[in-house]
Amino acid sequence: MKGKAPPAGRTALQQRMESAVSKGYGKPERPIRGHRSFNWVQRSDNRRWVHAYDDRGLIYMSVGRPLVDSLQKNTTKPYNIYDFCGGEGLVAEHLEPYFMVHDINAKIWNVDLSSRNTAQHIRRAMENRSWNTHAIIGDALTAELKRKPIDGAVIRFGLHYFSKAAQQSLLKRMFADMGPGACLVVYHPDHSSTQIPHVKAMAAASGMKYQERRKENYFPANEEVISMARQAGFVISAPTTVAEHWYSPASYADRWGKTPAERRRIEQKVEAIFEQAAGQNRYKGQFRKTRKGTLLKPGHHVVFVLRKP
Repeated sequence: MKGKAPPAGRTALQQRMESAVSKGYGKPERPIRGHRSFNWVQRSDNRRWVHAYDDRGLIYMSVGRPLVDSLQKNTTKPYNIYDFCGGEGLVAEHLEPYFMVHDINAKIWNVDLSSRNTAQHIRRAMENRSWNTHAIIGDALTAELKRKPIDGAVIRFGLHYFSKAAQQSLLKRMFADMGPGACLVVYHPDHSSTQIPHVKAMAAASGMKYQERRKENYFPANEEVISMARQAGFVISAPTTVAEHWYSPASYADRWGKTPAERRRIEQKVEAIFEQAAGQNRYKGQFRKTRKGTLLKPGHHVVFVLRKP
């Protein structure tokens, strides 16, 4: 469970994006659910509100099941499963027992740019005596992998943190490092229909410029993901919707605001962005007025299953 030194050349923007996330992904004692929370979504299968990052059932259903279906059970040689942009190791933490229940022998490698995130992963892994999950500090595009070929991989909430050109490069890198028949699961928030107001709201909440944030946070449409995957060489499934959400100005404030005063300022900024966008025909049906303010439906959470022939 050792991590490498942070890669040289981290941009100032990458560091600001990391520091802009003021709250961890773990569930608070009294979670703010529904439209007030940026992290809580409704599962598409049962409509229950769950924590998008840390709900075990959602991870099992959206990520674990496709991987298990692609791996042979009861093997002595451990599979190498990589979770790229894995943050605090939540996917790795939940996949380990899921694989064990399904007789899958696997080592799970969490690759993330943030030393803060990987340190939390290592700490929790030691506390939970989780010996089959490991952390690698590095960019998903360039990180040196400990074991190859890749037998299975996950990119969950990670694709949109790359520029459009880098997304294509990332899928090509995955394809080159994967073994024949390996499976890559891409969990992606499809915000393509409302990318402009959503990214404007995120930029306002995190204190970044809109153009700067949009360049680094590119939300490809489903058709673009399919096209990039095929160009990389993958056979790709149609997207499956696994969750959805309506965001309120308060949800952005809950995600990025550190103090009550800061949260109020964020709400006001985002409310102004919503009001302006809600009056445009291109976003008809994407906004909803309530007594407590304007809500935006930025899109769906979708899963693609990519296989290397």
